[in-house]
Amino acid sequence: MQAMQLVLADGRILSGGEAVPELLRRVRGWRWVAALVGVPPLLPVTRRVYAWIARNRMRVSCGLGP
Repeated sequence: MQAMQLVLADGRILSGGEAVPELLRRVRGWRWVAALVGVPPLLPVTRRVYAWIARNRMRVSCGLGP
């Protein structure tokens, strides 16, 4: 319950911040963001941001409005 999991067609399982770049690569218009957050020096930042969003998901989702 702490992180989402992405199961790829080849059987690999990516969890949390590790899955973010892969998800963004698959969304048209967001591939450029995937290239940024998937760069090895930025992966620790991506993981921390994902962890913060996961811990505060109710606050984040309520703040987005209807």
